[in-house]
Amino acid sequence: MRIFVSYTLRDNVLDRATLVALDSYLREFGDPYIDLLHNPGEDHQRHVLTMLRSASLVLAIVTPKYDRSEWVKLELALAHQHQIPIMSVDAPRGITGAALSALFVSEECTAGILTPSP
Repeated sequence: MRIFVSYTLRDNVLDRATLVALDSYLREFGDPYIDLLHNPGEDHQRHVLTMLRSASLVLAIVTPKYDRSEWVKLELALAHQHQIPIMSVDAPRGITGAALSALFVSEECTAGILTPSP
């Protein structure tokens, strides 16, 4: 499963360390794409959109300013347009990668949204 992680750093809730921890955890369920960690391309924006279109799931990490980001709005619109399921998780200020993972895994794994990769 290709997991596109949608987030914003504008409100300083998430940081690189939290995203690295989340990336490590999500690898149990598939192939995560986190722009800050996985975007080596020269055409940065095009690469993000290409990865989004190829995703099986969009994981929206909702922070206080998440919905104010124009990029987030575009990502969600494209996900809807391409009928890619969106799973959202509310991330409070100061959350760690492990705590962020625990927020959605406990409920969504049991609901069958995320299942460990073979």
